[in-house]
Amino acid sequence: MRFRLTPRETSFYDMFSASADNIVTGSKLLMELLGADAASRVEIAERMRAAEHAGDDATHAIFH
Repeated sequence: MRFRLTPRETSFYDMFSASADNIVTGSKLLMELLGADAASRVEIAERMRAAEHAGDDATHAIFH
């Protein structure tokens, strides 16, 4: 049996990259929320909640 340094299955890296992209999105939303007026915060919080759920889905996919 040969030892391989490169993985045969690369889908993990795609999922990990998508998760990292989602973290960047969440960070940008947090910055937007901190600078927003009170009227805009509800809409931004809803987008943050959606990003959180997308992050949870990405994490579950990585573990599976």
